[in-house]
Amino acid sequence: MDRTPEELAERQRIHDLLAKAVDKDLWKMADLMVGKRSDQLLGATEFAVRDGALQMGAHMVEATIDDKKK
Repeated sequence: MDRTPEELAERQRIHDLLAKAVDKDLWKMADLMVGKRSDQLLGATEFAVRDGALQMGAHMVEATIDDKKK
């Protein structure tokens, strides 16, 4: 998709906003996976990661809404 220079700048700004919004969530996911064998990543860990991904999505939406209010 072709983007104007203004859209590309806005895209970069939003990307940076989203990355900041989910940084703590990514650390939590890393903590869930550290030291686990491959066979331990399925089951409970898998579901915890999926829940974390949903939480990350919520944090991204909240951050974007808060940013647009400014």
